Amino acid sequence: MEFVIAQSSELTVKDMLSIGGPLGIGGVLVWYLWYTTSVTWPKKDEEHRKERTEIQAAYSKTLDTIVERFDNSLTSEREHREREARENRDRFRCPVIEQRG
Repeated sequence: MEFVIAQSSELTVKDMLSIGGPLGIGGVLVWYLWYTTSVTWPKKDEEHRKERTEIQAAYSKTLDTIVERFDNSLTSEREHREREARENRDRFRCPVIEQRG
């Protein structure tokens, strides 16, 4: 069998079949395995790493914001409770007990 390639720069379907025919399904499988392992998977791995890094950064920022808000809320409540306790102490002082002590 003889391989015939067109003289022009364009390959016709007949030319591609004459080249691919002898390779058969084995050649196609070898090419597919090579392409998937050397081109597709590394590209997908890199995209996944990039997306994961972006997600982790966004999550860290969100978590920091939540912790800061919670801390501010606790501080505000603590100040309110301290003020409330002082007001209650001042309001319910018993003059009789204060004179004894």
